[in-house]
Formats: sequence, C-alpha cells, structure tokens
Amino acid sequence: MDDDAGRPPGVRAALPRNGTPGVSRRPAEAAVSLTGDALDATQKGRGKDYLPGDQAWYTHFRIGRVALERYASSQFPQGAAAQNQFFRQMTPNTGSFDARVAGSALTEVLKDARAKTGRKPVYIAHSQGCSVAFQTDLSEASALVLIEPGRAPQPGSPEFEAAARARIPVIFYYGDYIGNGPKDIDSTAFWQKSLESARVFAKALSERGVECRVVSLPEKGIRGNSHFLFEEENNAQIASLMEADLEQAGLRLEPLTF
Repeated sequence: MDDDAGRPPGVRAALPRNGTPGVSRRPAEAAVSLTGDALDATQKGRGKDYLPGDQAWYTHFRIGRVALERYASSQFPQGAAAQNQFFRQMTPNTGSFDARVAGSALTEVLKDARAKTGRKPVYIAHSQGCSVAFQTDLSEASALVLIEPGRAPQPGSPEFEAAARARIPVIFYYGDYIGNGPKDIDSTAFWQKSLESARVFAKALSERGVECRVVSLPEKGIRGNSHFLFEEENNAQIASLMEADLEQAGLRLEPLTF
C-alpha cells in the first residue's frame, strides 16, 4: 500500500521518515515518566539504548496522554491521515547547534525583507526556534512573536537585554493542557515552568518600558491547543488573535510579497 497516496505534491521529499508512522517505539506507560532526554537521540555523546519514540513527542507536546488518543476538546486534527503526517514530521534532537550562527543568518533574512519591502517584518518563532530569535538582531524586526518557547530568557541575561534594547513589542503564546494538564506526567510541570518563565520575562521587560505580554489561549476562551497550535483546526482563529494583538501593540499589518 502506498502510504504517500493523497499527500500534497512535494511533501514526500520535504518530510523526514521516522519508521512506521503512528507506531510507538516505547511502551505507552513510559510517557508518564517522560523526561527531556526522551527527545534526544544521544546521551553524553553516545548513542542511547533506546530510540526516541513517537509516544514521547505525542505526550510531551500535549496532544494526548497516549497516542492516538487526544485530550478532551483537542483541536489536533482527527483521523489516520493527520496522525500519519504528524509522526512523519518528527526529527529527534541529534546534537547541539549554534544559535548564534543561526541568529546571524536570520538577521540577514530580516534585512533582506526590509530592503525589498521597505518595512520591518514581524518575527515569529516557535519552540526551540525561540532561542535563535534571541540571537537575532531584533532591531531589524517590527515585533517578536514567541510561540511556546521551552524557556524564556531570565531577566538581566544577554538575551533579555538584547530584547530591551530593540524596544519592539514581544508577545508570547501558549496553548492548553498546561495548568490543567495531568499531574502525573512529568511534561505538565515542564510546561508550567515554561509559561511561568515567560510571565517573569514579560513583567521585567514591561518594567523597562517595552510592550511585552503573555497570551494564554485558554484564558481567552480558546481551548484544545497543543504545542503545535498553528497546525490545528482553529489556527485561523489564532492567527486572527495574533493580528489583533499586534495591531493593539501599534502595528498595522499588511500582506507582503517579495
């Protein structure tokens, strides 16, 4: 059977393969005691005696407790095709990367966009990519949108000071199943600490006179979103919320092509 049947053109080449889609490589009960290293392919420079499993990603990123179950009111797309695509997108952490090098490259991307459009772009980063955003010259952006970083920089850190100097609006977004996540799953505490770090950052940056706030979607009445909120059924609603929030922060948004 061709499991690529019905996929959009180009997706076959664009997405990495990860074994048999939708099949966990680790026992379901392992998800309860999940730790951060479950997402890594190596440990202390050596290969691990188990492979990072699909189950770890499914649980850690708050889609459901055990694949293919979903939490109540989940906005994650239903059906085998959606699950297939999700599991194919997973690439485990295979080693360290230099956020400063990546940030420098993205600074050039921002400069190029500004040169071609005459306007500074809004910089949107997600998850681990948020660490790269803080290594980018933020003065080249009109605003910074951070979608669920693992941790926000501590006040007083070089990354915090760079954001303070840039003086652009900074907005964090977090989805559901954090404050109300299962207490016996380690990742619930991880995301609670993540959200708290963003609030500490926002408070400190606001005290420096820079527009910064944290948007918890459930507190806005938007429920059911996992770590991948931009891929979920209500992503248009979230995009509209982001647009409204940026306009409230003083930006007038227009679509650009270049």
